[in-house]
Parts: sequence; structure tokens; C-alpha cells
Amino acid sequence: MSMQADTPNKPFHLTPGLAPCGRSVRRRWNGGVERQRMTDTPKRLKRLLREHAGEAHEEELRRALVPVAEAFKRWEHGGLDSGEMSDLIHRFHQGPARELFLRYNASNLVAPVAHAIAVGIVDRTAVPGELLEHLTGMIEFYEKELATS
Repeated sequence: MSMQADTPNKPFHLTPGLAPCGRSVRRRWNGGVERQRMTDTPKRLKRLLREHAGEAHEEELRRALVPVAEAFKRWEHGGLDSGEMSDLIHRFHQGPARELFLRYNASNLVAPVAHAIAVGIVDRTAVPGELLEHLTGMIEFYEKELATS
């Protein structure tokens, strides 16, 4: 007597638009599947995005480290004990440093760079026109958000 499953073998069910690994897919005209590309951004714009993201990350990290630097000075002069200094370093690493790392080490740098321009972390006048044009919609979004908050 053979044992058969109650349900017939069915092909693995995929959520529409997702590959088995959970990544977005799109159909080619020939019916095959390929990974969806974020956009077909020219290499020059990608390079400019990386450069300005690096500048923004450096500036935000510098600003976030100012209180830590001041705490080190107090620690050197005996104003903080080593345990307090260690706790401050730990909180910095788990908080601002982690947030900045995640923001600027993303595969899509459009939003972080646009935000940095909108809030003045990156000087708008130092950004090439073609990059500003590429980021216009996101910069306007962040400027409206800032105006309403």
C-alpha cells in the first residue's frame, strides 16, 4: 500500500513580484526573470552621489562627535570617571554612529544626500547642477517636511 500525500505536488508559490529570496523581480519581454534595477542612473551621477554622501557622512559624524570630544577633555581633567566615559562611548556607538552608518552605507544614496542638502549639511552651491536636477524632487520633499515640522 503506497502512501500518497493528501495534496498533489504543487510548484513552489511565489508572491507576485518577488523572487524566492524576497527580492523584487520584473519580467523580461521573453518571459524570463531578472532582478529589478533601482534606476538606470548614469555612472557619473552615481559617483557624485557617493562623493556627496561621503562629505555629508563626514560632516554629520564630526557634529555628532563634538560632545564625545568634550567629554574626553572632562575625563582627562578628572571631571568624568572612566565608567561614565565608557558608557558615553557605548551610547554614541549604539546611537548616532550606528544611525549614520546605516544612513550613508545604503545602496540608494538619493534620499540621504537630498536630506543633507535640504538641511544644510551639504552646501547646495557646491553640488553640481546635474546632481541637483537629479535630486530635485527629494530635496523639495525634505524642505516641505522641514517647513511643516
